[in-house]
Amino acid sequence: MQSPELDNALVDPSIWADEQWLHDQFTWLRENAPLQHLSAEGFEPFWNVARSSNIKKIQGIKQIFISRLKAGQAGSFNGLAAPPVN
Repeated sequence: MQSPELDNALVDPSIWADEQWLHDQFTWLRENAPLQHLSAEGFEPFWNVARSSNIKKIQGIKQIFISRLKAGQAGSFNGLAAPPVN
């Protein structure tokens, strides 16, 4: 299920203060959409991984899954262009 409202809410820092909302949303996500591609306004599209077992698997495959190159690291990573460093 694609939901622009949920995508935007998950990147809104003020939402993270509502623990019940977070609990309810992540419970739903774990059961119904444990791996979802999100397109929040003002952000590059990204994956939301809601199950800890999936997170552990992804963290172990660094050749494929990388969130960003470290500051000062130039060039590319397995053919991927380096993202801009803020």
